Amino acid sequence: MGDTGLSVYIARMLSFDADKLDVIERMLEDSQMQRLVFPAKVYTNGDNSLIVNTVEQIVDVFHTKQAEKKPIVVLTLYSENGLELSFTFYFTGAMLPTVVVLKFTSEHILNNTVSLKTFNTLIEHGIEKFSLDHVTVYDDATIPYPQGLQYFKGPKGRRYPIQLGWLNYFGSELVDFIGRDKFEGVQGYKKRLHDSGGITLAYHKDFALFDEDTDLQTTEANAIAKLRLSDL
Repeated sequence: MGDTGLSVYIARMLSFDADKLDVIERMLEDSQMQRLVFPAKVYTNGDNSLIVNTVEQIVDVFHTKQAEKKPIVVLTLYSENGLELSFTFYFTGAMLPTVVVLKFTSEHILNNTVSLKTFNTLIEHGIEKFSLDHVTVYDDATIPYPQGLQYFKGPKGRRYPIQLGWLNYFGSELVDFIGRDKFEGVQGYKKRLHDSGGITLAYHKDFALFDEDTDLQTTEANAIAKLRLSDL
């Protein structure tokens, strides 16, 4: 996006069990996501790129990249409105998730391109369509953790970031692994229980900045301690 002086945010979605192609198709079949990202530029190989407007075009690019037989395939859509949507797929045989990242700025928030409703809708869609495991929405400033971003082991030995940021979704299996009772004691975050059994924690201030809101840092640290994520 370049150095625009705007605050940059990341919405990171993890799915361990879903088929890789299914994640692309189900994410982009959502009408809201289509409005957010299309038309978009995507690089096919090297400096070669094309403008895409449909899910089918993205799937074709994925197959082209997959044919290169690389252990990691990254597919990024650069929307004309400045949003970036990327998919990272691992073909190493290791227990790694498909990672979907939506990058946006404070300008997108101010002009209402994205909002809390955007992420609530994406989470619900991901739960229903492609086995969404975990979501974090956070300010992409320098992570204020003394040892950098750490991870905890969840069900089946899968690794998840010890990070809450502005919004976090835990899938039902992950909630049960951590302990549902622990979520009841979390302060400073609004809790939402999904029909699937998963839980969303949303910070009480919308899109708070780590470097400007020290209360967020304290609230997050206390919540992480309450959930005892660092002990897992």
